[in-house]
Amino acid sequence: MDYIMQFPNIFSATECLDIIKIRNMYSENYSDLVFWRDKVGQCELEKLCVDLELKLKPLVEEYFNNFGSLLTISDVSLLGIGIIKQPTGAYDDLHFDTQVIVGEEAIKQRPFVCLLYLNDKEFEGGQLCFPIQKVVIAPEIGKVVIFPASYHFPHQVVGISGGDRYFLRMNFMFKESLLDKDVDEWDIETDGVMKF
Repeated sequence: MDYIMQFPNIFSATECLDIIKIRNMYSENYSDLVFWRDKVGQCELEKLCVDLELKLKPLVEEYFNNFGSLLTISDVSLLGIGIIKQPTGAYDDLHFDTQVIVGEEAIKQRPFVCLLYLNDKEFEGGQLCFPIQKVVIAPEIGKVVIFPASYHFPHQVVGISGGDRYFLRMNFMFKESLLDKDVDEWDIETDGVMKF
């Protein structure tokens, strides 16, 4: 089973350039532009979230189906995005993405990480490396990458040389209804148990 999946050419170069333009409309510097859908006042970013969620729906379904998950696209929703601009010399040390995101008002849980590469010709380096799985992913404009948010999948980004690297991180989170199960109301005789 492949828990690290790549989907090339999902977005066109024009769509990726439009996302970069939206990002630069809010900030030209190198800080991450982060948008959470429960905040108001950034209409272009809300519209972008709606468009992304619609376009990524079949990929998320394929990702879950790839390893026989009981989860479906209806169990998650796109709660936020980060549009990241990394300059020459930037890199990411070996790390893993956590399942738990602690926000101002709530704790959210994400089952996977979803990235979209927005450019590829304007820089060198920037490969995403998973040393344990022996997987190296080259940034290619329009490519979507999905992998588990888990300490089992530590990864790093090779140093960037010769330009700026742009990518989009999408924060799909479990819906609260999925996690809001009251065990006290669970009737084993009626609801059953999974036997191994």
